[in-house]
Amino acid sequence: MNDFFSQFKDEARKIRLTTEERVALRLRLASAFDRETAQISRRSPLPSPFLIFNFRLVSSALVLALVVGSSVTYAAESAVPGDVLYPVKIHVTENFRDVVAVSDSAQVAWHTEAAERRIEEAEQLVAHGVLTEEKKIELQEKFDEHVLAAEELTDSLKETEPEVASAIETRFDSSVSAHVAIMNYLVEEDATENRTESDAFTEHVSRRSLSRRTETGRTMAALASEASFMAPAVSSADGEQTAPVAAKMVVEQSDKKSGTETKTNTRVKKQATSELKEVEKSFKKIKDKLSSTTSADVENRIAETRDLLESDQAQGGVSGDVVVETGADTDNQALRNAVMLNTFLKAQKKFKKEVIPSPVELQKKNYDQDQDWSREDSSESERRWDRDSDQ
Repeated sequence: MNDFFSQFKDEARKIRLTTEERVALRLRLASAFDRETAQISRRSPLPSPFLIFNFRLVSSALVLALVVGSSVTYAAESAVPGDVLYPVKIHVTENFRDVVAVSDSAQVAWHTEAAERRIEEAEQLVAHGVLTEEKKIELQEKFDEHVLAAEELTDSLKETEPEVASAIETRFDSSVSAHVAIMNYLVEEDATENRTESDAFTEHVSRRSLSRRTETGRTMAALASEASFMAPAVSSADGEQTAPVAAKMVVEQSDKKSGTETKTNTRVKKQATSELKEVEKSFKKIKDKLSSTTSADVENRIAETRDLLESDQAQGGVSGDVVVETGADTDNQALRNAVMLNTFLKAQKKFKKEVIPSPVELQKKNYDQDQDWSREDSSESERRWDRDSDQ
């Protein structure tokens, strides 16, 4: 116990929040408190016990954040399961962020971010070769808790702010897909328990994050948005550039749908634009560390994503090597592309090994995975049908 507190104090002395971070923290707490008290005042002119409780709750959180957060919470941000500061990250920092996320949209955004943080922790453990079964189970359980909370909130959010719900779901699923590809790269040549647990973890989060899609696994449209995003055009026999095979399949599949066009989602467009700006900044910082092939691929994808944002509406078909579904919102496609790129680039800053998949490899892995899941889901459907028939 004494060793724990000694390590705790040592870590606490190392890092302090910057002035900007402390100011932002105070403003966020003040904003959260003002919203709560305003809502309560409108409902009841008399002092409410809930108001007193709320004031104490926010005040306590403020004191805790300023005292503890000024030294330890920042250091705890990089902690992973097994580290001495990991409980601080989970039970102090993240609980505090949960408290100040007042609205449904803020709550959904927080829970999806928290789920992504569990994946990033798994990446760190995998990179160091120490992802054990125990740590994998712990991360899976915490991941599931946040995804379940996000799903429940999204159901109600779709009725009040459908555009927000759509953007959050698109961003989350795209981020998870990118993280799965990253973890696959990190354990590519690993034959230890670390590889076994990594494979089990990526399969778990992939399936869990896609639970809001069709029962038969990932749709062909979802596959295209991820696989074709990093997939090159294929030269035909006469030298013309054609779309990837997976892309053609998606267009054919899309043609069978209703083909109803959707309006441009300004909120999604704004988020995609913001995400793309982050991508461009990150790319400039690490471009010299990437291979010439990977750098060229990233530049092409940035240009294609920008083109999607500049187009007014989806026309259907294939533009360059990016699939545009008939009647689909190009802004959603742009957001998927930008989020995946951003996730790859952020991860690349952390790891020495190049983790940005090549176009062909990413396309093949997504397609093979989709086929495996489709076979499994079909088998499960057949088993359920047989059981129902027997009854």
